[in-house]
Amino acid sequence: MAPPAARLCRRLAQRPGRARSFLGRDGSLFAYYVCKLLTVASFCSLWRTMAIPFYAPRIVSVPREQVKIVELSPTKTATLLWRPETGPAVLTVVCKATYELKPGIALLAEAQDEVNERDLHSENNPKLGLYSASDLAPYKRRADVTVVGKAFSLPGELAHSVIARVKVGSVDKRVEVHADRYLTPSGQLKADRFFSKMPIGYERAAGGKATVNPVGRSLSGPLDTEGRRPLPNVQVPGEPVGGHGAQPTPVGLGPIPASWPSRRQLLGGRDAPWEGRDWSAKPIPADWSWAYFNVAPPDQQLDEIRADERIRLEHLHPDEPALDTRLPGLRPCVFVERSKGAQQVALKGDTLWIDTNRLVQTVTWRGQLSLEDPSEQVRVIVALAQPGQELTWEQLWTAAERQIEHQVEQGNDREEKTVVRVRRDVSEAPLSRPHTTAPVPLVPSSDHTPQWLPTSSSSGSVEIRGHHAELSGEVRLLELPLAEADSQRLNELCLATGKTPAEVLTELLRQGHGKRFG
Repeated sequence: MAPPAARLCRRLAQRPGRARSFLGRDGSLFAYYVCKLLTVASFCSLWRTMAIPFYAPRIVSVPREQVKIVELSPTKTATLLWRPETGPAVLTVVCKATYELKPGIALLAEAQDEVNERDLHSENNPKLGLYSASDLAPYKRRADVTVVGKAFSLPGELAHSVIARVKVGSVDKRVEVHADRYLTPSGQLKADRFFSKMPIGYERAAGGKATVNPVGRSLSGPLDTEGRRPLPNVQVPGEPVGGHGAQPTPVGLGPIPASWPSRRQLLGGRDAPWEGRDWSAKPIPADWSWAYFNVAPPDQQLDEIRADERIRLEHLHPDEPALDTRLPGLRPCVFVERSKGAQQVALKGDTLWIDTNRLVQTVTWRGQLSLEDPSEQVRVIVALAQPGQELTWEQLWTAAERQIEHQVEQGNDREEKTVVRVRRDVSEAPLSRPHTTAPVPLVPSSDHTPQWLPTSSSSGSVEIRGHHAELSGEVRLLELPLAEADSQRLNELCLATGKTPAEVLTELLRQGHGKRFG
């Protein structure tokens, strides 16, 4: 189709009389119409440009809900879906509890810290050390113990220096904490100040560029306004500081960022696409060094954080020079509900984080479950078990359904906390699965550890399929993978006898036992 201006000129050329009346005697009328036409055309073009964002937005696909989390306790829970290089996808469940930092048995804090989705730096400055590391690690071979905050002198007193100590299980570490001190231009060591509390972050320890502590203080660093060289406040106990050409050893109690040399070297020259927390970007290699996900210095790592772990802190509490506390023995109990059954996830305490400023301590547990289908929708139900208490799947399922029904009665649409770990998208939505009157069957497993884990066990999570039989006497569930022909035969026996698969299998077991033993 011709443009409007061309059509107008063609019509005027065909009708000269109208052309004269349209143009006017001096052509001014023609100029008026041309300007008006151009104005309208420009406005239409501008309108189309402006209208795109508001009326024709680009359609962005949103991943469907995959993991629903039902928390039946104050603790916080998150999930992480990732891929090893070999084997099926893995769902990691992370549970976190916050306790008060007080003498005696530690109590759950009133305010529970959320699961960290990313590294949190001191003063929100990535150029400084870590305040708290991300909790979203797929697996930790060893458990971490880290301390952030301050060291303290005796209550009501000032000190030149103290020995701060943390003891947890096999971890027993001391650091020497000094008041501000410096080297004079003549090379003399001066320490003319006292302190009641002193930060113990890596910024106060020895280090510098091209060292294992990039944010630390170097003896070749800049001088202050009086020409003096500040010395580290935190050092290895008894190590001389300030000698000619002697560089102190970097030391600290806090978490180590992933970008620092001690962790970066564990990558073996590889990139780490997971630092952006897009765990689906690339599989984790089979020869991966799992030590990369440990954030504590090597001398602050142990096998496991027990639920009733004893903790001793010295000069790391403002009111208690020697604090002895113990975790209360609480343990998160996690069941993952799937379309064909439910499985309990074995959790391991692998992170103890202590903040002497807020006077809190957090314990993080982690467990893994293999998923044959990475897009499988699951529901994670979490409860907190008391010492010696064994929670069952039926108890958790009943409590979860009761919680949902109560929320529906209260008119709360946000029935379940839904966590979709895709590019850190977190949303909440109502439960999408239909209401059921009985829980799906529990599929037990002697070992819930996926096959990829570097352990002596080679058995993986039990695949959910087959029929379940209830035996007389002690009640237990057996998973029997059946071939298609056997499954069809079992269905035929059920139809012929009018019995359930469990009753038929029980009868077959009894007959087989009688034939063999009489």
